[in-house]
Amino acid sequence: MNEVFISGTEPHSTDNVWQEFEINRETGKLATVFTPQNLVEKKVFQVLPPEASDWIRETGLPQPPNEYDTIQNPNEKPDVAILSPSPFGYVRGEIVIKGTVKPENFQLFKLQFGQGLNPTKWTQIGDERREKIENDELGKWNTTGLNGLYTIQLVAVKLDQTFAVSTVQVTVDNTPPTVKLLTPTDNQEFNLKDESIIIQPDAKDNLSLSFVEIYVDDKKVATNTVAPFTTRWKMTVGKHVIYVKAVDAAGNEVESKRVSVMVK
Repeated sequence: MNEVFISGTEPHSTDNVWQEFEINRETGKLATVFTPQNLVEKKVFQVLPPEASDWIRETGLPQPPNEYDTIQNPNEKPDVAILSPSPFGYVRGEIVIKGTVKPENFQLFKLQFGQGLNPTKWTQIGDERREKIENDELGKWNTTGLNGLYTIQLVAVKLDQTFAVSTVQVTVDNTPPTVKLLTPTDNQEFNLKDESIIIQPDAKDNLSLSFVEIYVDDKKVATNTVAPFTTRWKMTVGKHVIYVKAVDAAGNEVESKRVSVMVK
């Protein structure tokens, strides 16, 4: 079908709101190269910018899953394997890569990483090593400055120049959440007869928010894992300081500005 536009109103960019995703219909998670093809189905979702997250939550607009299938390569050999981090886990900062590398005719091994599920470019992690390792540290990877999905690959080279490979995908998240208090406001006054104060945080994360903690006078009074993270705190007479802490799936955390309230 041909569409006609008035001069000057023609679109010049590709629509990125409606996006297609491959889903494992049994787990409801994003499919990977190891997901059996008979379980993969394609679904289209309306993906809006982060600024619309509140509206999405209120309207119940279906969103794509943010977790990947954990099905691993069935052809992977146990004598060459990455054991940690876990498949599609969240990582940040410097991480320790653990595993096993002890194939027959072993010569050396190396670690490398690339961006995405199927990287076309690899960057080596540390130096090549010539000792066999069983369920121990293979190397350290500094992820500072990286964000998004990455693949870690363990390559074991044998004496006959053949090699065995183990891969694991992880989500790198070095960006902390954002959080602020919507209510109460600083210097707000309350009457004890109202019994409780509604503490309403506004917490967001670029990938996956794990939980929000509520603090009153430096004591944790609630931990909420489901938005909108609202808590009712039974008030007591006097001046109180309230703040919240948001923690994402990778362990990044941030505190809100502290507000003071007076209960009379």
